[in-house]
Amino acid sequence: MLGWHQSDTEVTSCHFSKLCVTCRRFQRDLQGAVEFIQAPGPLKEAVKKLYRTHCKHTLDTASIDEEVLSEYDRQREFLEKNVDTLKHKLHAEVHKHKAQNSKAMLVSCFRQSEEFASIMGNISIRSRN
Repeated sequence: MLGWHQSDTEVTSCHFSKLCVTCRRFQRDLQGAVEFIQAPGPLKEAVKKLYRTHCKHTLDTASIDEEVLSEYDRQREFLEKNVDTLKHKLHAEVHKHKAQNSKAMLVSCFRQSEEFASIMGNISIRSRN
């Protein structure tokens, strides 16, 4: 309800200025949190502080639509399967890399032993002469 001295434009202007101040505060706080982008622990705490400062209302879980919950479950299952697939691929790649590395080491050792044998053979031939 408007007071006798307030017009609609004054109320709208006042509301708009409050929104601008709130927006500037959030931007300032967000810039402060971004400073921790390379440090997960402090970043987590900064985001929690942002949430506590700027999110005053809580969601009523009873009011969340069933479709939203089923979509959340579907996405979670997809991501869990994706993580399992990636873990399996990683394990296979690690095993493949170890096998390749072992083969390269054996080839290298074999070549070195051949070189050693030829050097020893050359030394024994020289010592006979």
